[in-house]
Amino acid sequence: MALAQITHQQPDEVIANTARMVEFRCSSIRVLLICGKADPDLYVSVAPHIQSQGKNVSLHAIDAGHWPQIDAPDDALYAARHAGRNRLSHAGATVA
Repeated sequence: MALAQITHQQPDEVIANTARMVEFRCSSIRVLLICGKADPDLYVSVAPHIQSQGKNVSLHAIDAGHWPQIDAPDDALYAARHAGRNRLSHAGATVA
């Protein structure tokens, strides 16, 4: 029952988010995508596809799970501070 309550609006959210993709693809706003290599929900293999949907998206995969800012705060902070550079070389942070 609880799962049904949580997910009953999911189709509406998917439709709304899909409609936003055109705006996202046209936007030149810089986007920083920091993902955890061990995320059980958003697999790191999906991240390059997300990155490809925007014009100016930097992708940083770090040794973390679903919550990189909690699992690996130093690596997430390093990635955020050095966004836009070509290569990261801190601990487990890598640029895809």
